[in-house]
Amino acid sequence: MEKTDSLVVKLTKDAVKNSNILKEETKKEVLKKKNMLEEDIVGERQRLEDKCQRIQKQIDLIENQIVDLEVEKGLGKRSETVVSKILTRYEEELERQNMDYRNVEEELDKLNEDLIWVDWVEKFADQVSNATRSFKSKRDFLTGLLDRIIVHPVYGLNRDEKEVQIGHRLELKFKLNIVGDELIWNDENNKKKDYEIKKGKSNLKIEDESITMKLGRKSSKKKAG
Repeated sequence: MEKTDSLVVKLTKDAVKNSNILKEETKKEVLKKKNMLEEDIVGERQRLEDKCQRIQKQIDLIENQIVDLEVEKGLGKRSETVVSKILTRYEEELERQNMDYRNVEEELDKLNEDLIWVDWVEKFADQVSNATRSFKSKRDFLTGLLDRIIVHPVYGLNRDEKEVQIGHRLELKFKLNIVGDELIWNDENNKKKDYEIKKGKSNLKIEDESITMKLGRKSSKKKAG
């Protein structure tokens, strides 16, 4: 496991160091906009949190009205047919409100990801080499860059020629398309002219055989006697 962790960190560092998207010009531009972006995020987060509270109040109100109707129906104060029709409309509206609430929560999650990213740039952009000295800094370094790590099972034949899982391979999913990105000059002979950065891929597959764990192998020891 320790060897796998070290390999993930090493390959992530390499991707950062080799990425044109994260080169000095882009980093400076991101840092220049950091304060403005944070202010925008704080304002937008407040707006979304207020919206969440309004939706939650509406949800609570609808749920209370549904309970009241059920009680009135149980006490015979309203006919079951009328109550059923009203409940159907309430439940449809409740579903819409719940969907709105989930959508707002997703927007809040996205804002938090944006803030994590600009924080990552500020903390690690100029110190990639020293970014993983402690467990916390290693975790923060990877969290800022990686969306997720996918574990793929690897299958093979055991001694009985039966197909079994013999290990795993890893795939790193980055938050940005920095794997193999390119800086393309408009004029190769005149580097003072403009350039563009061509996006790379967001995934990096680890094909290192050393992290494949050997499983399902039977002992080859002979019985005594």
